[in-house]
Amino acid sequence: AELVAARALELSPASDAARSVLGEVERVLGASLRASLLEPPRTPRLRVPPGEIAALRLSSGDKYLLSRCDGKRDVRALAAFAPMRELEVLKAIRRFADAELVDLR
Repeated sequence: AELVAARALELSPASDAARSVLGEVERVLGASLRASLLEPPRTPRLRVPPGEIAALRLSSGDKYLLSRCDGKRDVRALAAFAPMRELEVLKAIRRFADAELVDLR
């Protein structure tokens, strides 16, 4: 739903309806991810050797965030200092966990 709403806004940047739908989709997605990753606090720990991160097919932002998943900082701390929106951090951590790149404790 987020991708469709973002594409609609991209195609029609002046559309208040598209902007509203995207905002609502992001709000619902954010609430769901916060519930699963922040309450209770989850701490991601790498399941791949740190030296292999550079070879992964990830964006530079995802590689940066993944390299900070050291098992010491919880998701809230990662979101606080990462140069990304909180929603983007939460989505990335969920992707990392789904791809078995990190364990969530």
